[in-house]
Amino acid sequence: MNFYFDTIDESTENLAHLSTTDETDWYLTSKGTIIKNTLRSMKKPVQELVNCQNSPGIYYIDVNGDPCWWTGLSSVHNGPTDIISALPKNIVKLVKKKRLRLVIGADKEGGPFIHKALGDGWQRIHDAAIERGLPPLSVYIMQGSQLVEKHYEDWLEKTGNPRMFEVAYSNHFLKIFMNQSMPYKPLIKGAMYREESKAFNSLNRVHRPHRAAHVTDLGISGLLDKGIVTCNEVKEGEDLNAEYLIGKENYARHKEFTPRFFDGDWSVTNAANSFNPDLYASTLLTVVTETIFFDDSVFLTEKLFKPIMLGHPFITLASRGTLAGLRSLGFRTDFRLFNKPYDLIVDPLERFKTVQQNLKEWISLDFKTKQRRLLYAYPAVQHNFEHARTQDFYKDAITNCIKSAEKYFETV
Repeated sequence: MNFYFDTIDESTENLAHLSTTDETDWYLTSKGTIIKNTLRSMKKPVQELVNCQNSPGIYYIDVNGDPCWWTGLSSVHNGPTDIISALPKNIVKLVKKKRLRLVIGADKEGGPFIHKALGDGWQRIHDAAIERGLPPLSVYIMQGSQLVEKHYEDWLEKTGNPRMFEVAYSNHFLKIFMNQSMPYKPLIKGAMYREESKAFNSLNRVHRPHRAAHVTDLGISGLLDKGIVTCNEVKEGEDLNAEYLIGKENYARHKEFTPRFFDGDWSVTNAANSFNPDLYASTLLTVVTETIFFDDSVFLTEKLFKPIMLGHPFITLASRGTLAGLRSLGFRTDFRLFNKPYDLIVDPLERFKTVQQNLKEWISLDFKTKQRRLLYAYPAVQHNFEHARTQDFYKDAITNCIKSAEKYFETV
């Protein structure tokens, strides 16, 4: 299966004119896409678009942001139009002739397609596809939520609309897996034999309500010095979701405890592909405050894969079903460090409280008790450490995309 690009230049994405505007260098399509390097490492053909007259293939469009951005819902707030309406006429013509199948790579984010304030992203791109005259199933969407296929099926059933797209889960966070400076053995193995090890680490760069509430709650409880805790970005003004989690009066104290830094100010620089092994080697547990907490989505990011790759047990402050999502990828989550299960709690407030209570109980344990529990958890940590090194979820997603395209073109 051929992949076609406007240019085969390594660093230039398809529809590069949509990646920037006069005001911003982050717009509809993603600059510096990794798809070409990935395809070449898979020994898949990368060709210029002019060659698609000879053989049909895939036209891969790497988009930025959550669905509310690239489906055009944010256009009311000076965001872009939807990616399908933005397609050049020559691309639409080739899709209609079934010389191309579009693949929308939207897997860097995992938010929902239906936004409470902005509207229905599924409907927006559905209508756009019909208006542009695209054939059914000529668009394949790769997105970062493990629930995306279910959400699309539910939407089709609810609305009665005909199926225009094929959608699939993809995990885009392969860069952290490719880092050759990763340790050769789990870092917890040393940490759990040093009594000076801190009880936990919790790294929070970008402001999210659950992160601010988490750090503030620990601060009010006098527990921040029991771990290594960062909170680089502070939001000015009220945050209703953070107030919902810990109460308005408590959240009003958040500036007493933030910002917090450990190894530098990461409030501007994206730390997604960076890690400090000393931090993990001197703590006994990682608290993963994932990107998504409130929404019905399972979005597994580098925040989870760092402790896995570095060999650390973890607890997640994340959306419902996050641990189940990890298990579906072959990882183990049976650390048995905590008394109360939390992953499948539907109510965000109860889930937040249970995670915080588990963490506080963990902090309160003496070192020997922590050590005993970590010895029990170690086989699961070791399994995850080894399993992650044999996987490439992004390549798996590309392989599935190719298989689907082959079936699509068989019907031409």
